[in-house]
Amino acid sequence: NKIELASSKHDQLINEHIEALQSLLRESLPQYMIPSLWVVLYNLPMTASGKQDNKALKSWLENMDETLFSKINNANGSDIIRKPDTEDERALSQKCSIVLNMPVDKINLDKSFIANGGDSISAMRLASHYRTAGISISVSTLLQSKTLADFAAFSGATAITGVSQEEHTDVPFELSPIQQWFFDQSPFMSQQKHDRFYNQGFYVRLRRTVRINDIESAFLSLVNRHAMLRSRFQHHGGKWKQIILSHSKRALHLNVSQHLSMSEIASLAQERHRQIDIEKGPVFSVDICLLGQQQHLVMIAHHLVTVLVSWRIILDDLETILNGHSLTAALPFQVWSRLQAERAVSSTLKPHNLLSTDGVHNNLKFWKYTHDTPNCLADHRLRSVTIDRETTAVLLGEANKAMNTEPVEILLSAVWDAFFRTFSQRNSLTIFNEGHGREAWSDEIDLSSTVGWFTTLSPINIYRNNATSETDMVRLVKDARRSLPANGWSYFTSRYLNPDGQRAFESHNTVSEVVFNYHGQFQQLESHQALFEDIDLVGVREQGRSISAGSLFNIEVAIEAMQAHFEFSVNQNIAHQSLINQWIDQIQPSLERICLVLLEANPTHTLCDFKFISLDYQRLDDLTRRLLP
Repeated sequence: NKIELASSKHDQLINEHIEALQSLLRESLPQYMIPSLWVVLYNLPMTASGKQDNKALKSWLENMDETLFSKINNANGSDIIRKPDTEDERALSQKCSIVLNMPVDKINLDKSFIANGGDSISAMRLASHYRTAGISISVSTLLQSKTLADFAAFSGATAITGVSQEEHTDVPFELSPIQQWFFDQSPFMSQQKHDRFYNQGFYVRLRRTVRINDIESAFLSLVNRHAMLRSRFQHHGGKWKQIILSHSKRALHLNVSQHLSMSEIASLAQERHRQIDIEKGPVFSVDICLLGQQQHLVMIAHHLVTVLVSWRIILDDLETILNGHSLTAALPFQVWSRLQAERAVSSTLKPHNLLSTDGVHNNLKFWKYTHDTPNCLADHRLRSVTIDRETTAVLLGEANKAMNTEPVEILLSAVWDAFFRTFSQRNSLTIFNEGHGREAWSDEIDLSSTVGWFTTLSPINIYRNNATSETDMVRLVKDARRSLPANGWSYFTSRYLNPDGQRAFESHNTVSEVVFNYHGQFQQLESHQALFEDIDLVGVREQGRSISAGSLFNIEVAIEAMQAHFEFSVNQNIAHQSLINQWIDQIQPSLERICLVLLEANPTHTLCDFKFISLDYQRLDDLTRRLLP
C-alpha cells in the first residue's frame, strides 16, 4: 500500500501510455475535460476490503513536500508529442513547422503556440500562410488558445471575405499615428540633406540560381501588390501627407550589376540608402548583384513605408512568387489608415482607461537633458550585450511556465531590475514599449499580409517599491503590458487621432526617456529550406546621423542563432554616463537571476489571469493560498 511516484527511468513508456489515453479521451471528450496533469504511481493504495483507498490518496496529495511536487511538475513538463488526429491539426502542424522553422514532428499540439516558440509576429506569419490558402484565422484566438489542438478544433477558420480592398491612387491621404510621430521628431524632413536618411534594408543571397527576368518580374508584382512600396510624401501648408502612385514601373528602382567583392556590394548599398527620397522617390530600391555564380539582393525601403514585420511579409511573398505560386489580395495600408481614423473618434478610444499604470513620465530632468541638448543619432553611442545560449533557451521556454509569461515580459523585467539596482535615487521608470500595431478590432480586418509602418509606442511605468523581488517585477510587467487595451494600439491611436486623446496625452509628446523594442526571432532566414540566406554587409548604415533619435535610450533585443542580443543606443551628452554603463552591465546578471527564480518557482497566477474579478495583489495572494492549486 506504499504510495510511490513512478521513476523517471520509465518516462518513455509512461509518455506513450499517457498519449494513448489522451487520444482515446479526445474521441469522446472536449479538450478542456481531458486532464492536463498526470500523476503516475507504481500502485494505487487499497483498503483492507480491496477497494481503492481514496482517503490515503487524498492525504498523500495534500501533504506532499516541495521536492515531490517539483518531480510531478517536471514529469508533466516533458514533451509528449502526439501525431495530429484530424486534417485541421495536420494543416496547422505543417504551417507551424514552416513559420517556426521546426521539424513537423516537434510541433506539440498539446502546447500553446507561444510554448512552441511562437510570438505575436510569427502568429501573423502563420495567418498569412493560411491566407495564401484562402483561409482566414484569428491571430488573437491563436495567441490566447491554451493549446494548438484547441485552436485547430475551435478557431473557426473561414473563407476570406473581409472589408473592401479598394484603394485610391494619386490622391493624398492622412498619415498613420507612427508616421505622425516620425515627422514630429523631424518636422522639416528633407531628403536633400546627405545624412538624413531613415531606412531599413535586407540583404540576402539566393540559395539557388533564379533567372534575372523572373526576379525582376517578381519585384514588379510585389510593388503592384503592396502599394506603400510605390508611395510618395508631400509637404503642403506645414502638414505632411502621403500618396500612392498608380504605376509600379515608375515607382521602383530596380537595377542589375556585376561585382568583384562583397565590399563593392556594401558600397552600392550605402549609396542606395542615401538615394531613397520620400518626396521624389524611390521609397523602395532593389539591386540584383551578381558576384561570380552567386546572386545577391540588396533591398532598401524608407522606414515610413515598412517595418520588420512588413519585411517578413515582403520576403515571404517574394519567395512565394519565385516558387511559382500565386498570392491572395492583401488589405491595403491606405484602407487600414482610413478605418483606423474612423475608429479613433469612437467612444472606445476616449483617453480614460487606456493606460495600465499611473505615473507615466519622461524624467528628462534627472539626466540634465534640456531642449538645447543635442539628440541626433550622431549624439548616441552604442553598447551591446549578448546572452549565452543556455539562458536564452530558458528565456524562450521553461522560464515562462511559472507565470504564463511571454519572453518579452521577462526581457522588460530584466531592464527594470537592472535599472533599479543601478540607480538607487530613482523611484520609478517609464518605458515606452514598441508593439507591432496590427491589433484590429474585427476579424474581418486581416492585416497579416499588409506592408506598411504600423508600430505603436505605449508607456509602462514601474515603481521601485512595488517590485521587491524578481517575481514581483515579472508579474507587474506582465499585468501592465497585458492590461493595455489592444496591446497599446488604443492608447497610441487615441494620442494622435482622437481630439480628447491628443489633449490628455500631450505631455507624452516630449523626447522619450527609454524606448524598448523586442524583434523576436527571424526564423524564415534561418531555415536551410528557404530560398534566401541572410548576409552581412559590413559598415552599411541604414539611418543617417543627422536624424533625431526620439529618445535618450533606445533598447533593441533580437534572437539570433538562439542567442538574445541587446543593443543600447545612449545619448552621450546626458548625465550619469558611468552609471549608465553599470546599468547595461547589469542586464545579463538580472536576466539570469530572473530566469533562475522563475525556473524554481511554482506555477502561480497574476492579476490579468482574472479579467472579470476585481483584485489587487494582496487579495490575489490570499486567494491563491486559500483556494487555488
